[in-house]
Amino acid sequence: MGSILVRRLHSLPLDELKGRIERIARDAEQRHHVAWHWCAWTLEVLPPPGLAAGARGSVHLSDRDVRVEVHLPLTLRPVRRAVEARLVSGLEALLAA
Repeated sequence: MGSILVRRLHSLPLDELKGRIERIARDAEQRHHVAWHWCAWTLEVLPPPGLAAGARGSVHLSDRDVRVEVHLPLTLRPVRRAVEARLVSGLEALLAA
């Protein structure tokens, strides 16, 4: 299975949470050339062409939780567990900061 879903509860104001997520997105845009945009309270992320072609992800924000969904193409499914582990640790660090 190539889909990853990580959900965490939070107690942050939505605007602050959105700002934190956007800083990470801007960093990923500069470092890894990913494309991203907001659609209401959902950040949509698309990687550049190359090895990750076909991957896509989203970060859904609500006043109670953050839900990260990632869909990996067949070429990246062997590293699914590593990607999920990084998502979990990154999300926990983001919410703790």
